[in-house]
Amino acid sequence: MYILSIIICKQENIKLVVDGARKCQMFAIEQDKMIKEFEQLFQNFDLEISFPLLYETDDFSIKNKILAHGFIPKMNEVQCLLGMPILNHPIDEEIINGCFNIYRKELFPKVEDILKHYETIKFTGDYL
Repeated sequence: MYILSIIICKQENIKLVVDGARKCQMFAIEQDKMIKEFEQLFQNFDLEISFPLLYETDDFSIKNKILAHGFIPKMNEVQCLLGMPILNHPIDEEIINGCFNIYRKELFPKVEDILKHYETIKFTGDYL
């Protein structure tokens, strides 16, 4: 998801990505350790990523804030398989560190190659 966002940002000269991640949803990829990694990833490409809802816990409050900014708070949210919560198991440092290690050892080293491979492909709504 973030790699595609970086490609589109570079192609369309967009400098800021806003993500609706929330820590309370208990996805390992939405905890502080990974958020810092994603912020650094975007900085590596002279982009910024913002997580304005990161510490929000009240869905009603979030919907009102979205409405106040002129957006309709209804959407189909895609899910990242890496980020899926483990059912019936509280998120802990072991899970967060496991997610971090997968990202750092398996995904992050491939980012530049993936970006170079896809940088000339124009992504449109048909691909999203």
